[in-house]
Amino acid sequence: MALLIRRFPELVGAQAPAGHGPPHGRADDGSPDRAAALGPLYLSDTVRDITDGVVELEEAVRERLGLRPVGPAPVPVRLRRIAGLLERIAADPLLAAHVEDETRRMADRCAHALDGSGALGA
Repeated sequence: MALLIRRFPELVGAQAPAGHGPPHGRADDGSPDRAAALGPLYLSDTVRDITDGVVELEEAVRERLGLRPVGPAPVPVRLRRIAGLLERIAADPLLAAHVEDETRRMADRCAHALDGSGALGA
């Protein structure tokens, strides 16, 4: 959870505005730079996937714990709200396993996008 809270803002910041990649989308050798062309799209897809995942996770946690729904909030706020419930989440082994699996999946996806290993769908 802590890793995701720390790295998600980095992921959002890594999205470069269109037109700020290498000149003409070419690698140093003049060939098409596939990573440059797909990088911003991949980052955008990753941000959307994690955002959707965090929204769904918070809703599931609150429902399972019998808490009322809360209003919209940015992903870091939602993650901190979930983190604030970790003690209660831990008391429900099924929920705890789900939260751990989902946060690990999202943190891994975030890390892969940031280190560039997933930019070509790897």
